[in-house]
Amino acid sequence: MFRFLTSRAAWPAWGLLLIGLVTTGLVSHALRRDVDRHIERDFSAHGAAVSRLLQDRLTARTQALQAAAAALATGLDRAGWHQYVRALQLPRTLPGVRAIGFSIVLTPAELGRHVAQVRAEGFPAYTLFPPGQRPLYSSLVYIEPADGPGRQALGYDMYSKPSRRGAMDLARDSGQVALTGPLTPIPDLGVDAPTTVLMFAPVYRPGLPTNTPAERQAALLGWAVGAGDARALVAALLADLPLPLDEATAVSVHDRTVPHDAALLYAAPAQPAGPLPYALHYPLDVGGRHWELTLQRATLAAAGDYRAYWRGAIAGTLLSVLLFAVTVLRIRGQQQALENAIAMQTALRERERQATENNQLLNLALEGAGVGIWDYRPAERRVIFSPHWREVVGLPPSAPLDEPVDAWLARIHPDDRAATEAAIETLQNQSAQQFRHEYRLRRAEDGYFPVEARGAVVERDAAGRPLRLIGLSLDVSELRRAQQHAETRSRLYAALSACNAAIAHCRDQRQLFADVCRTVVELGGLTMAWIGLLDPASGRIVPAASAGTGTDYLDGIEISVSADDPHGHGPTGTAVRENRPVWVSDFASNPLTAPWHRRAAPYGWTAAAALPLCRRGQAIGALTIYTVDLDLQDPDLQQLMAEMASNICFALDKLAAEDAARAHQATLLEAEQRFSALIEQSIAGAFIVQNDRFTYVNPRLCTMFGYQDPSDLLGRSPRQLVAAKDLGRVTEQLAGVLAGQLLHRHMLLTALRADGSPLEVAIDFALTHYQQRPAVVGLVQDLTDREVAAQHIRRYTAQLENAFRQTVRLVTLLVERRDPYTAGHEQRVARLAVAIGTEMGLAGGVLQGLDVGGQLHDVGKMQVPVEILTKPGRLTDAEYALIKDHAQAGYDILKDVDFPWPVALIAAQHHERLDGSGYPRGLKGDQIILEARIVAVADVVEAMALHRPYRFSEGLDVALQEIERGRGSAYDAEVVDACLRLFRQKGYALDGAGNGDDGSAQAALPAPAQDLATDS
Repeated sequence: MFRFLTSRAAWPAWGLLLIGLVTTGLVSHALRRDVDRHIERDFSAHGAAVSRLLQDRLTARTQALQAAAAALATGLDRAGWHQYVRALQLPRTLPGVRAIGFSIVLTPAELGRHVAQVRAEGFPAYTLFPPGQRPLYSSLVYIEPADGPGRQALGYDMYSKPSRRGAMDLARDSGQVALTGPLTPIPDLGVDAPTTVLMFAPVYRPGLPTNTPAERQAALLGWAVGAGDARALVAALLADLPLPLDEATAVSVHDRTVPHDAALLYAAPAQPAGPLPYALHYPLDVGGRHWELTLQRATLAAAGDYRAYWRGAIAGTLLSVLLFAVTVLRIRGQQQALENAIAMQTALRERERQATENNQLLNLALEGAGVGIWDYRPAERRVIFSPHWREVVGLPPSAPLDEPVDAWLARIHPDDRAATEAAIETLQNQSAQQFRHEYRLRRAEDGYFPVEARGAVVERDAAGRPLRLIGLSLDVSELRRAQQHAETRSRLYAALSACNAAIAHCRDQRQLFADVCRTVVELGGLTMAWIGLLDPASGRIVPAASAGTGTDYLDGIEISVSADDPHGHGPTGTAVRENRPVWVSDFASNPLTAPWHRRAAPYGWTAAAALPLCRRGQAIGALTIYTVDLDLQDPDLQQLMAEMASNICFALDKLAAEDAARAHQATLLEAEQRFSALIEQSIAGAFIVQNDRFTYVNPRLCTMFGYQDPSDLLGRSPRQLVAAKDLGRVTEQLAGVLAGQLLHRHMLLTALRADGSPLEVAIDFALTHYQQRPAVVGLVQDLTDREVAAQHIRRYTAQLENAFRQTVRLVTLLVERRDPYTAGHEQRVARLAVAIGTEMGLAGGVLQGLDVGGQLHDVGKMQVPVEILTKPGRLTDAEYALIKDHAQAGYDILKDVDFPWPVALIAAQHHERLDGSGYPRGLKGDQIILEARIVAVADVVEAMALHRPYRFSEGLDVALQEIERGRGSAYDAEVVDACLRLFRQKGYALDGAGNGDDGSAQAALPAPAQDLATDS
């Protein structure tokens, strides 16, 4: 066999073999190239189909936003918009769209009125932001979901940022949906993805031409805004494709309108396993943006795609195998063509399914929003309506979906039927292109309900007569109720504001009551209002002011506050007796108002309410209101009326405080006059020296020194009246007092009369402040007759004692004059401190110190500005810090006065607490003197137990509970126990009963004057 193969005879066989091998190689090469072309064509066809499906789905999303814009153009308000978007079911129907809203166009001139309108709709804090002056604004006024994080974006100026303004201008000028490029996260719209995009669909005013960009700009009302995550949006679009992409295909979407580093919107997988040399790119038109879909693969062919090639290579010399391979290739080509045809047919069916789905979503949205669709054919006099509207009007399911227009008109309320027919007639006469009308329609079981119908002529004949009208009918019952509620609330807000203005300017109670009643009726929309005051003697409510329709109802009316009297069970008597608001929604039939049914019958009142009016926490009367159409059970209305009553109570307290302040000022003036008379008529000479000059001398001093008139001494140096032998000593003592080194001086010296004769005198002087400047005040006694001098000294001692007491009282009155709201506080604290000390068994000298220290413990308030002391509202931190400084200021004023008691330390420590929580130094335990601990407890009880015009009293029980709670921690336990025994066991009262007529505690008096003096 070997020899045969190597013989010349075999050469033709080898030649055939060579030809066969060459033929096999050539055929195999051609076969591989054919396989590659088929794979590339399949991949390209598959990618084109995916691109078309993605484009169709993107178009469907923009059409949904255009549908929302069309709904807004019909005039949907906030409630209608909420119903419309809720029916869309965003997460299911528009995956990737997180929020949808409406941004209205505003010029600077429209801005103020727009903000006021939105606030009146129930958004009192609404305002546009970011702030700044701009030629045009676009405020986000609707945002859904309404309860999502995007609610805080209400009022955001969408037109304020260039990144959004370009898309808004494109949508406005083109009339189509426009998208922004990828934006930073927008948490205020509820979207925090890094690939956030905004979609804008223009909303034009109906009836205006929109054929050119200029016309569209003029007709622009605003934009429907959709906010979504581009990554989630593309993922949703690629989900459930009828032509799924295998795992080896990498998919990405870029926005080619922006720079490359920010262009990527979607990529799956995010990090490919290796290089992807094969790529296909398909353009996508998305709202004026140039998106690009990219499909990439590492290799186009799978492992089995070249199986036919290898079979052909191995059996290339056999014709049967070659024919078989050719047959397989032809069959495979036919199958591929068939698959391509099937894919194209599937894509067409998917587009039809998407269109059907969009129509279903639109119908679902309309039905979910309570909207019915109607189609009216004037020539046939028939109207066709949607199945859902049949349910709204209460027709059975078997009822036909079309009927004669006369049957439809018969369901309209008789009072609205003529106007509805006239509106339809206007359309038929070609005088209008669009139809918008509101009427009342009969529901089968519930009577009539309000309906708003909107429509347009969609087809006319050659003569211009309408052949077809299509529109929507919307149940606006809830909308009208919401509008009525908003109007009521707006009126009440205006009434509350006007009442506050009346309160701010009131000067007397009569005018205040008259203004309040008139304002409640005129601005609040109430029928009648009156204010009655309690007569304590008879227990009856007496009308003091009234306004509105039916004020003669009050003539001779009998209302009691007694629970045992039938006339005390009504709203007014109950409100005053129980000090709480009373709301009666069935006034004409309620048994509690039976005594007044016949009297009130002519006025038709359906509801009434009474709100107590208080002075210092005690009910003194009531504001009573009547209405025929308002719901007095509305929580908003009740809150506003309660706030109004509270403000009136504040005004009553303010008027009472002003009356008390005027009376207190008159008392203080009388005290000053009494003190002046005392000094002027004193048997001792009195003087005040400032800057080494007399600034005041009393008549006794002039007589003593032989001068005719005080003006002869004013302006002269006191050293001119001192004999030469005592001049150095007097000069030294005066200098020491002025420098603060000496507190009080008592001297015996020889003075000089006007004629130069000597005069033996005793003089006491000390450092003080007069007209806000340092001064030396002193008393002079004539001691020329030694025998008489002893008597004079005793009288002088008594006078000094009385003058000291009067001086302490005068300082207290000066402090109270600066702070009239706490008038009498120092006296009451002093009395209670003395009583506590007595209960503790303290000595008389300590009790005297408690009396003086209690009266002077707040003397530091003289350095606190009057505006802060009399401020009726809450203090700021800085103002409160100034108040807290009064303890240290009191110590600074008193520390240089030579009291026999620790008066300055009482003033400094009466706000310190045992546990170190007090001020100004945070002292603890025994660092606080006993007298300061006693005054601290007395101060807390008096402050909490008694009323202040700027706040109500917390009551004696609460005050005692406070010191009992702090027993041993904040307050001294022995002091607290003594105070509790006084009130709970011995009936002590803070009103000063049992004391002198002037309210001062007579049990504790200052020590004799000679005990205060120090020898010179």
